Amino acid sequence: MSRAAAIWGAIPDRLPGFQHVENNELRAKFERAWGAAVPPKRGWHLSHMFNAMERGDLTALYVLGEKTRRIPKPDRHRCLKLLRGLEFMVVQDMYYTKTAELAHVVLPAAAGLVRKAKATVTSSERPRAGACARARTAPGGSVVTIRRSSLNWARRMGHDWGRPEAERIWNELADTQSHARRHELPAPRSDGRNSVAVL
Repeated sequence: MSRAAAIWGAIPDRLPGFQHVENNELRAKFERAWGAAVPPKRGWHLSHMFNAMERGDLTALYVLGEKTRRIPKPDRHRCLKLLRGLEFMVVQDMYYTKTAELAHVVLPAAAGLVRKAKATVTSSERPRAGACARARTAPGGSVVTIRRSSLNWARRMGHDWGRPEAERIWNELADTQSHARRHELPAPRSDGRNSVAVL
C-alpha cells in the first residue's frame, strides 16, 4: 500500500493520516469534519475480501486502478474464479485492463493532475504534499465530465460531496491530521516544477 493512499485513508483500518478507525476519539474528529457517521470497525483488506467472496458475504465490488496480474500466482485461479462469480463488479481505470474485462461496468479514469490548474500530489517521502501546475488542457472537457459523473454517482448513493476544490481538501487534511503543520496550499511554480510542503 503506498504512503499516499495511507495518508488519505485508503487502508481498511485507518482514517486519513494513519489514524486508527477503531479509536473513538479519532473517529469522532472525522465525523465532525465530514458531518457523517464513520463505521466503528475496520474494513476488509484484499485477502479478507476474497474470503468474503468465497463465503458469499461479498457479492459486489468497485475496483479502482487495481489489476488482477498483481494477484500472487498460487492464488490467481481462485481469485479470478471469485471475481467472475460476483453479482456485480465496477472497474474504474485509465486503461482497459484484464480486471476490466471481468467487470459488468467499466468507468473511465483520467490523469487529472496534469490537467488541473491547481492540484496536489502526495509523496512517499513521509507526509509531503505538493502543488502541481497544469501540464495540458483536457480534450473535449473529459476531466470535467468524469468529475461530474463521480459527483452524480455519489449523490445517487445518498452523499452530496458539493463542489470539492483543492484548497478545501488541503485544509481538511491539515485540520484532521494530528501531526500536521498548518499552512496554505503552495501555489504551482511558474517554471512548471512542483512546489512541495510538509504536512
